[in-house]
Amino acid sequence: MDREMLRRLARTWHGIELSEAEADGIRRFLDSVEPVAERESRRHEFQDEPARYWATLEALAEQH
Repeated sequence: MDREMLRRLARTWHGIELSEAEADGIRRFLDSVEPVAERESRRHEFQDEPARYWATLEALAEQH
């Protein structure tokens, strides 16, 4: 996700204006987290459907 998209999402969803530096920091963080999130979503067989999301959360809760 690029800086401008992050700034647009912050403005639209949260009503805040991010500076370019703030957006870059968030982008760098998301870039570092993405490979881990992808790996874990495959490991837990997570799909982008809402029903699978809740099923995945319930399965994770049972493990802990």
